[in-house]
Formats: sequence, structure tokens, C-alpha cells
Amino acid sequence: MKSKTIDIILVIFIFVYLFTYITTRKGMFDDVSSLFDQTEKYIQEEKWEEAEESSEQIKEKWNDQLFILMMNYGEGDITTIEEYFRQLISGVKTKDDTTALSSLLIVKDIWKNTTNIVPKP
Repeated sequence: MKSKTIDIILVIFIFVYLFTYITTRKGMFDDVSSLFDQTEKYIQEEKWEEAEESSEQIKEKWNDQLFILMMNYGEGDITTIEEYFRQLISGVKTKDDTTALSSLLIVKDIWKNTTNIVPKP
């Protein structure tokens, strides 16, 4: 009897965990998609102060959701996006629109991929 109760509790726990994990990841990109578009617009218009502020907000959102991503992603993926965040922010600070824009688009693409249940390699 005790064994059956423990099994049921474990199964319920696993389903609740998976449901929470899946629903949390689903909205991760929606929260920042407008920030990506806004930052891209600022870079193209060479509004560097606004672009820096906006890119910092994206980085903060990333840091807030990093723990959830670490459950499903290898260190290499996380290191890659962190490197492009550094390039994005340094590109904005040095007013290098080519570096900033290309880094932003790569970060956007990687971030969007992380929201997939089965991400692309």
C-alpha cells in the first residue's frame, strides 16, 4: 500500500514539474520579442543611449530566466549566447552598428530556439 502511494505521489510530482517547465518556457520569447525589435530599431537609427538601455534590459531578462534554461541546455549553448550578449553590448557602447546589429540578430535567433520544447542543434 505504501509503495503505491509513493508511486502516485512521484508521478504527480513529475507531471506538475513538466507542466510548469513547459508553460514557463513557452512565454519566454514573447516577453522580450518587442525589446529585440525596439533595440534593432534604435541601432539602425543610431540612437545609442536607447539601444544600450534596451540591450541591458534584454540581458536582465536573460539572467532572470537562465536557471530555467540551464535545465535543458548544455554549457556550450549558454556560453555562446553570453558571448554574443557581450558583443552586442560592447558594439552598442562603441557605436559599431555592424557588430551590434549582427550580435543582436544572433542573440534573437538563439533565444527563440531556446523556447522550443525540442531545440534545434
